[in-house]
Amino acid sequence: MRLERLTPGRRPPSGLAGAVLARDIVVSGIRWSKGRRLNEADLRGWAADPSPGMGPVTVIVPEVGDIHEDE
Repeated sequence: MRLERLTPGRRPPSGLAGAVLARDIVVSGIRWSKGRRLNEADLRGWAADPSPGMGPVTVIVPEVGDIHEDE
């Protein structure tokens, strides 16, 4: 696995679909729980409307052979 940081209001780097949130956050008034696997729509939503005052968020990018904690 590797770690990446998402910065509020900025387009995330490509290839982060499937990345996993390392903590709870709120985006557009909706709570996203730690462990959520981000899809392309999530990443677009993050770039368009992050919560006010939120700093960068760390995500975990799984690599081949990595297993999510819920599996």
